[in-house]
Amino acid sequence: MDKIDKVSEIFSDMVNMAMKIEDRTRKATSAGDLSVAEMRTLDAVGLRESKSMSQVAQYLNVSMGTLTTSISRLVKKGYVERFRIPEDRRVVKIRLTDSGAAALTEHHRFRSRILREAVAEMDAEEVDTFITGMKNISQFIAMSQYRPLRDRSDYALRPISLAGLRLPVPLVQGGMGIGVSLGGLAGAVAARGGLGLVSAVEPGYREPDFRSDPLAANTRALSREIRKALQLRDAQTDPARRGLVGVNVTASRAHYRELVLTAIRAGAQVIVSGGGLPMTLPAICGEADVAMIPIVSSARAARLIKRNWKKKHDAVPAALIFESSRAGGYLGYKESQLRSARDDFYRNLLEIREEAGDLPMIVGGGIMRREDAARAYAYGADGIQMGTSFITTEECDASPGYKAAYLNLGENDVTIIRNPQGMPCRVIRNRFVKDLQADPSRRLSQEEEREALIRGLHGDLETGLFFCGSMAYRMKHARTVAQVFSEFGA
Repeated sequence: MDKIDKVSEIFSDMVNMAMKIEDRTRKATSAGDLSVAEMRTLDAVGLRESKSMSQVAQYLNVSMGTLTTSISRLVKKGYVERFRIPEDRRVVKIRLTDSGAAALTEHHRFRSRILREAVAEMDAEEVDTFITGMKNISQFIAMSQYRPLRDRSDYALRPISLAGLRLPVPLVQGGMGIGVSLGGLAGAVAARGGLGLVSAVEPGYREPDFRSDPLAANTRALSREIRKALQLRDAQTDPARRGLVGVNVTASRAHYRELVLTAIRAGAQVIVSGGGLPMTLPAICGEADVAMIPIVSSARAARLIKRNWKKKHDAVPAALIFESSRAGGYLGYKESQLRSARDDFYRNLLEIREEAGDLPMIVGGGIMRREDAARAYAYGADGIQMGTSFITTEECDASPGYKAAYLNLGENDVTIIRNPQGMPCRVIRNRFVKDLQADPSRRLSQEEEREALIRGLHGDLETGLFFCGSMAYRMKHARTVAQVFSEFGA
């Protein structure tokens, strides 16, 4: 028996034994009438938000007919309930009853307990090796469901064109606000041949009139930071190696139009926009010589944007940025969608690649190493967007205290909260975040979020707010922008 056969045998035995033990344990409780398949269905419904039938069917990879039969049985047993939402009585959703939530909670406790006991005999290094191995197997299984478009070994960052503008190195530095992605970082990235983005989220937080007249403070600071980035970019003596300078403007924020126009007047070459579907962006940009790039989380969103821009403005995106559920800060998914979005990462990649057609596709979210970029490349990525990887660089505009929060994180230090709009937001866990999570009904106001982000920028590690990507715990050392580029083969 070779090693692979041995792994297969051990894995099968392990899963079967765990399921038998749990089944035997559960039969002695009030949830003893649940089968293994039914427990998996409860797990798919989840403990938090209600879900539509289609969401659960997609996660379980079963037909609607099969799921309807299973849910009807669970409703009869008292573990699930169906209900209609007030906004549209035609829509039926499902959620766990108190009995269903209790059964699923006990299932999670059992799983956690048996795994903790199993690894108790292992030392820390063995546990780390085990986790790494399991992650690698999981990654491979996720990839193997879909045929790649390219050979991963051919990965390279080749120049791309954005609405006629040449980008020598298709590395995009994410637009991180407040005060993280300003002219210093964006200019350093552009000088290396990439796309450096100044964040339009409260860039004027240090201006004296920021609280009395935030629009004036933000437009003034945004103009200044764009010009600074352009000057740093132009310090690159070889014009052929100069990248591009742009802004990241959140479509759902106040004063969207004013911020976009300010960026254009200041000389921004690219406008990247997400945080909602940026349907009005072409109308705002008008005839300006600027590349417009929407951020999308699905092929459907990409299709809606392309059709709308073409029909209403006769405009075409310069590229599409697919920001996956592994990204930092605001996420383009409901909390109930995060798990399926994670599992369907490669399917989404392929679907957006098909929707993009001849347009460049840039992929971001959880890309921290060259091998992450190579996997995205294999499934159609023409460029890579990274945010968290640039935070601890010398050139990043954030304070040393802010950068310190990202070094030596553990995996459990990365968590999810809800932003002021009620959508998931990935952050670093600290005292401020723990207090938020202790009260599930509490939601930050925009002002509270803004002030917490500013506290973080000043290095307040306990009461500040720090956005981060899902793989932020991989960062262990400060670097330069040049070192980041080198790591990714640029």
